[in-house]
Amino acid sequence: ATPLSLSVSFLLHRRSRLAMATSKASRVFEDIAGRVSRAINKGFPEENACERSENIMRRRDSMCIMFAARELKEAFAEDDLSPRFVFDHPTIDSMANSLCGNCDCPSCAEVDDELSEGESQGVVPEHGHTPPTVAEFTQLVAMDGSEAEKHDAIYARLRCAGRFRRSTDGMQCLLLPDAIAWIGSGTMARCGYRPLPCEMPCHEVRLSSFLIDVEPVSVGAYARFLNIVRPAEDVLSEWCVLDDCDERRVFMPLQQGDDGAWSPKPGVSVRWPMILVSWYGANAYSLWANGHDWRAYRDARTSFLPTEAQWEYAARGKTVKAFPWGDEPPVPSLLQVSWNRERHDDKTTVDQLNLVDVNVELGVSEFGLRHMAGNVWQWCRDAFEQDFYCSPRASEPDAWCDNPLEQKSERGGSWVGPACLARTSYRRGRAAIAKGRCLGFRCVGQAPSASASTSDAGSNDAPTCASSSSFP
Repeated sequence: ATPLSLSVSFLLHRRSRLAMATSKASRVFEDIAGRVSRAINKGFPEENACERSENIMRRRDSMCIMFAARELKEAFAEDDLSPRFVFDHPTIDSMANSLCGNCDCPSCAEVDDELSEGESQGVVPEHGHTPPTVAEFTQLVAMDGSEAEKHDAIYARLRCAGRFRRSTDGMQCLLLPDAIAWIGSGTMARCGYRPLPCEMPCHEVRLSSFLIDVEPVSVGAYARFLNIVRPAEDVLSEWCVLDDCDERRVFMPLQQGDDGAWSPKPGVSVRWPMILVSWYGANAYSLWANGHDWRAYRDARTSFLPTEAQWEYAARGKTVKAFPWGDEPPVPSLLQVSWNRERHDDKTTVDQLNLVDVNVELGVSEFGLRHMAGNVWQWCRDAFEQDFYCSPRASEPDAWCDNPLEQKSERGGSWVGPACLARTSYRRGRAAIAKGRCLGFRCVGQAPSASASTSDAGSNDAPTCASSSSFP
């Protein structure tokens, strides 16, 4: 045999072995993808099954996703999957790629001993912690709308510096002055959690002054809103009413009486955050609360939901930090998240959900805003773009993503997910029509002029400020 023929024979043999290896790898991938698909779609009828390339976040709420995460953890027990695995790999194919070792995203990178414990557990044990304090609850919740007030201005100053009261719904709001805000994350881990690509880079945004609600909008306040504006049935289905075939109907916090009036279901606190509300339903409320026409609820250009930049600055403050309180590890006395994922599958009625009242002092930012981490995810004004922070638009003054995309941004984490999802820079998207058992909202407002009216903060109708107290 000549040297040339030997070389050709060697190359043909090598190509054959590569083809065999590729075929074997393909079979392994298909097997793993099949196992992932069965875990993700367990309990769902075939017509509602997620396709392999479909973004699961568009089809399932966080509670369903946590069920799926538990099934995956059991199906792939040897891999010790992180609590955020499904959120970091939102398609069946991307999960299979990760399990095959073919994913190079930051969450799949090898972690050192210092990070592995924080990322795998997502919590720090805490025993005998002091119960959180409870602030005064000021949101108006009369189901017949009888508490409606007439003011020359939507926002009235309170005696507490920087505090305002919104006359339409009684919400207390905080004025955040003009600022240069650091938004996003650097490449280094904070508090044991590595950032995802969509959180990077860390960049400056010049923000104009704005008002922001001190807490999420409550169930009682939203019921009152519905009773005042009386939307048509087709509008309600876009906002907060689920289809008859949706098994989550039992978790709807509101019920409608024979007279058409809305009220919280028995066992549901009027002070719970409103849940199972779409971006459209949240935006409608934000417009109405700010004295605008709620019927423009489909248009993000007319919105009083916080932009991602406003929300993130309000959550973290003037310096970059992992959580609203700083870089200290999350513990139950600081926020309401899922400290035991195995407990979610026994919830059969809405009153069993692990929500806490909006006036409970948890997830508190340095500005004094409540539930900026945990309890419920919060809708933002922006369309969700994975790489938005990499674009020059993200660093423009008062930046927000105004693309007409189906998905809208949500921030803050919730009672369903692990603590790592409640980081100040963690961001993800969901279809605007989506409704989740752990998804709510808060509003923003235009900063009043220096001549804005001052309320009689000493009267019964205008509480002074939302400082901690022993209110029930």
